[in-house]
Amino acid sequence: MLRLRLRLLRPTARPPVRRSDSRRTLFGISLPTPSNEPLAGTIDGSGPPWLFILQVALALPTALWTYKCLMMVLFQRKIIYLPSVPPGGRNETLAERKGQLGGMRCDEIKVKSNAPTRWLRREVTLRGLQLTWEPTPPAEKAVVVPPRVVVVYLQGNAGTPLHRLPLFRRLLSPPPLSPSLSLTLLSIAPRSFWLSTRSTPTESSVLSDVSSMLSYARRTFPHSPLVLYGHSLGGAAAVLHLLRSDPHHPDDEIKGVILENPLPSIPYMSAGLAEEFVDPEWEG
Repeated sequence: MLRLRLRLLRPTARPPVRRSDSRRTLFGISLPTPSNEPLAGTIDGSGPPWLFILQVALALPTALWTYKCLMMVLFQRKIIYLPSVPPGGRNETLAERKGQLGGMRCDEIKVKSNAPTRWLRREVTLRGLQLTWEPTPPAEKAVVVPPRVVVVYLQGNAGTPLHRLPLFRRLLSPPPLSPSLSLTLLSIAPRSFWLSTRSTPTESSVLSDVSSMLSYARRTFPHSPLVLYGHSLGGAAAVLHLLRSDPHHPDDEIKGVILENPLPSIPYMSAGLAEEFVDPEWEG
């Protein structure tokens, strides 16, 4: 009886668990059994770390691409508009650049924009320069007021009017064949540029600033023809302003448009830059 009880209490051995020999395949290629350890390939450690390779090859580039696209969407205006370039340019004054005038008469002007700030809806004041190169008439002739052409300069997406003084001097210097021509140039910094009100620029606000510049030019020089001069992003703003103007009431004061290195849109410019990397002979 005692022997029977001991035999009943003795634990019985369990049969060993057999692992399946079936292996997973990928496109007909046999893959080893993955392990829970991220740097291990198989249970016995003999295979390559497939899980880690997939994470590096697929998950990491996907995460970086998603992060880059998200940042470009959130900070797209910081990429397009660069009012802080070059560093310290927004704090410069006209007195620091007096040596670059070269005989030009330069006055600082203020223009109120039609569009308020984006969030607090405050008034926006645009700061700029009014430059003139007045020719001296001959002493033996009667003083005749020369015809005046007003050039409204629309700058690109970086810098200030002070950084463009050498360009303005070349534009305003009278040509030898027509010394009696008098030019006046208005260069007004858009919002957030130079000394203008700090406000996030947008397409609609930039176009509103352009309209305010032209209104100031009409009020100040009511009988003078206007010429729009747009550089880079300013060229796109000039064209877009003319396209969106009322066709039934055209702007007769604008007699000409000068476009320097313009761009029709940001997607077009991005495609052009990508094509230039692929084909160096691409001309747009």
